[in-house]
This record gives sequence, structure tokens and C-alpha cells, in this order.
Amino acid sequence: PWPELQEAYLTAYAADPARVEPLYAMLGYYIYVKQEYHMAFLVSTVAITKTYQEDFLFAESALYYWKVPLEHAICCYHLGKQEEAISIYDQLIDSPYPDQEQKDKIMSYRQLSINAL
Repeated sequence: PWPELQEAYLTAYAADPARVEPLYAMLGYYIYVKQEYHMAFLVSTVAITKTYQEDFLFAESALYYWKVPLEHAICCYHLGKQEEAISIYDQLIDSPYPDQEQKDKIMSYRQLSINAL
């Protein structure tokens, strides 16, 4: 059940607020399960400020470098913040981190934001 999971994610985040993993898990629920983009945007606004640290144990660097920013951009798109979404998409396309398959998806998301302007 979500309330218990949410509490566990918030507890994990409180234990180490430098880590993005619990926030990313919450994003997935708010975006893809509930389509609660305002809630997801609140979480992603915090998550996007986190930076990858080399001394993190068992951390997926992709979360910090491109997955969280992509989820934030998706929230922006759904909330009508197209300029912000496009800016993030452009940064991700220019970044060395997502592979070409992911960049192709990002370019299609970018076009959706352009069409929504």
C-alpha cells in the first residue's frame, strides 16, 4: 500500500537527504501510477538539486545525471511549463550520459513540448 511505501521512502530520505533514490521512487509512483503531476513536481524540484557523490555506496549515477532531470521535465510538460521542459531536454540531449536510444526518446518529448507552446 502506498501510504506505507511513502513513509518508508520519506524515512530513507530523512536518513540521508543527499541521496536521490527514495525521491526517484516516489516520482515513479506520482507520475506513472497516479498521474499526480503537481505532487511529482514538488518531489522532482527537490530531487533535481541532488548531485552524485563518488563516495555514495550502491548509487545509480544515471539517476543523478539524467533520469531525475528527465522526470522533472516530464512534470513540467504536464503542468504547462514548456520552456522549462525544453531547457532540460536540451541539456539532456547535449549531455554525454543518456545513450542514443534515450536521447531519441528525449527528442520526441522535446517536440511534444514545442508543439504545446
